Amino acid sequence: EYGKIDEPHFVVCLEGGDEIHDSLVAFVEKEHITFGMIQGIGTVREVTLGFFHPDRKEYRETKLYGIKEIISLTGTLDMFQKKPYGHFNIALGGEGQYIGQPYGLGVIGITAKIIVTCFNTIIMREKDESMGFNMWKLSKKA
Repeated sequence: EYGKIDEPHFVVCLEGGDEIHDSLVAFVEKEHITFGMIQGIGTVREVTLGFFHPDRKEYRETKLYGIKEIISLTGTLDMFQKKPYGHFNIALGGEGQYIGQPYGLGVIGITAKIIVTCFNTIIMREKDESMGFNMWKLSKKA
């Protein structure tokens, strides 16, 4: 479920079982958003964190299970190969433990409230072989 707050802002409400990345990508496809930033809070019950190793040009994934509080969910929604693309970072807490890291996938535990700020532009990503991941290419147009 989502609603428009004002011209550049939406609020996206996710429920238990919703996958964060897929839900946000589906939202930007439906609303034809080509560049935006997100901020959110809520809970996850399952999350895959990724840490990028530049020397190996790969992510090491860590999966966490059990209810964790989303202290902060931030990131960008842009375009890769002319399709919506999300890149997010998450900070989690629970049971006296805290962790913050780029993340890949997360399933909402109870609920999440995410604010999307839209910009009237297109930001494209392109695979940078020398770095091993998808970088913004500000000179590229969709």
